Amino acid sequence: ASIKGITREDIEQFYQKYYHPNNMILGISGDVHKDEIVKKLEDVFAGWSQQKVDLPPEPDVPARTGRQVYFVHRDINQTSVRVGNPGIKQDDPDFFKLLVANQILGGGFTSRIFNELRTKQALAYAAAAGQAGGLGAPGYIFTFSETRANATVKGIDTILRVIEQMREQPVTDSELQDAKDGLLSSFVFNYDRASKIVNRQVVLDYFGMPADYLQKYRDSIATVTKEDVLEVTKKYYQPDKAVILVVGNEKAFDKPLSSVGPVTTIDLNKWQ
Repeated sequence: ASIKGITREDIEQFYQKYYHPNNMILGISGDVHKDEIVKKLEDVFAGWSQQKVDLPPEPDVPARTGRQVYFVHRDINQTSVRVGNPGIKQDDPDFFKLLVANQILGGGFTSRIFNELRTKQALAYAAAAGQAGGLGAPGYIFTFSETRANATVKGIDTILRVIEQMREQPVTDSELQDAKDGLLSSFVFNYDRASKIVNRQVVLDYFGMPADYLQKYRDSIATVTKEDVLEVTKKYYQPDKAVILVVGNEKAFDKPLSSVGPVTTIDLNKWQ
């Protein structure tokens, strides 16, 4: 209903309010020469004047005092589960430590979440962990799993237990090295074309990140220690204050979701 209600006038007003040269960054890659492309850009955008831009305030994220479960009913035979906590910004000194920790928790086939949920207990079709955002806002850290409906709560309990174990004792030397190798190997493919490098640099510049952020990425990963991982997991992994999103058919669950924490039901039908 919100999308259908948008008019041409709404789009024009939005453009006039926010699209100004002092509110934009332009990145270019390709077979061009700098002087030539700058001249063309100056010709194209000549007369485009700067304007005062008032961006809407970002909403505050309320602090959590306890665990909360959000449930969406769907008549399906499997369950999607997300377990998360607030993250940190990418310019935080702890960012790369947390990146390595999340890789150990759920960054690949040897990760703890994957090994426990899928390999050992066969509870999930997919199981992983990661972190999102971290530029304009702190973002979040999360686990992701898809499991059969009749193992929903057992799967959630397992995830919470694995997260708690990460907080209790240091990871192994092999886990630490595998995590670093995995992050550094994948990093190369994120920037194997000029367009990818330019896109990333534009984003980093927009959010005020250091100009040498990408150059220092490898060293920042390589210097993370087991003690660092334990430090950040104790600090940011908070299973007792986790937000848990569950999408599935509660009639097929092995236990009531209320056994995990207070449940809030979300009715998506009212937005259709």
